[in-house]
Amino acid sequence: MENKEYEATDKSHVMFTSLGMFIIDEVHLLNGSIRKDVIGGGGLYATVGARIVCDNPRTIGGFADFGADMVDDNHEVKRVISSWNTLTKQRVDRRRLTTRGLVNYTMGSTEQMSFSYLTPKKRIGVADLEEEEELLYSKSFHLLSDGPKLIEIVQGIVDKRNCAEKPLIVWEPFGVYCVPARFEEATKALEYVDIFTPNAAEAACLLGRSEPETREDMDFVANSFVKYLKKPNSAIVLRCGKLGSLTITGDKSYHRWFPAYHDPKFSDFKVVDTTGGGNSFVGAFAFMFASTGDWTLSNIAANVASSFVIEQLGVPIYDPAEDTWNGISTNVRQEEYMNRYEAVALD
Repeated sequence: MENKEYEATDKSHVMFTSLGMFIIDEVHLLNGSIRKDVIGGGGLYATVGARIVCDNPRTIGGFADFGADMVDDNHEVKRVISSWNTLTKQRVDRRRLTTRGLVNYTMGSTEQMSFSYLTPKKRIGVADLEEEEELLYSKSFHLLSDGPKLIEIVQGIVDKRNCAEKPLIVWEPFGVYCVPARFEEATKALEYVDIFTPNAAEAACLLGRSEPETREDMDFVANSFVKYLKKPNSAIVLRCGKLGSLTITGDKSYHRWFPAYHDPKFSDFKVVDTTGGGNSFVGAFAFMFASTGDWTLSNIAANVASSFVIEQLGVPIYDPAEDTWNGISTNVRQEEYMNRYEAVALD
């Protein structure tokens, strides 16, 4: 995807780094089949989202921590991550096991998905950035956390960087954290955030409301957080699933909806599994905004990136020789997105 990138900091050329987790999933599907070693975790999905819309993959960073159960450098998971050619740090610690999760799909009145950890979690924090200085000086960071942990990490990053330039902070709150009892705590964390990007259900739950189903309800939910955004040029970017995304800046000078790419009325509609769709949206948005400072371009990039991720179980298939995802180039899909939704045309 073409973009005019800002200069990175003097100490790093990295534009985006995810501090989200890396997880290997075992997925139990409704038909009884089981898929093992499925790449997952909010950090890796955010990384692939940024990678989809990036012309220079060496400006994207993150972490993929493996344990004693995955030491083989030729493991398919490692080969897939390496094919993206990002600065994702693939590390092996033989003292622990790779973080693994169980994803189980069941059918009741509706399809349900549950998740549980099979091995201990390996979270990413400031100490990991200290070990990788080029990532410490990234222009933007994706944090998937609760409010207090976000404040702790942001303060730690600023302290360790020891430079005048402050990084762009993009907060994707933990879903389980989004309950009314944590609302005040979350609003305090927003003082440290440039881009707050919950999904519509999570944001509504923080307010003690049911999941919004209309644009009007989602607009109300998003506006409820705007007054707590204190940083200049900050915004809430509400992820609204099949309805797309809504961005409202702290000063309300920018207020705009963007449709999702996949829509049943189009012949190429393909939604297989939405896992990671939100994380990839956030990664693409964060990278593009850190690179361009453009809310419109960032929303388009994010909706395009997430469209590839939800077309299959796991990450999309990347062809380095053709620079395509699931057989389609990012620029071609962006053009199709623009053609379908003329109202989204760039200013």
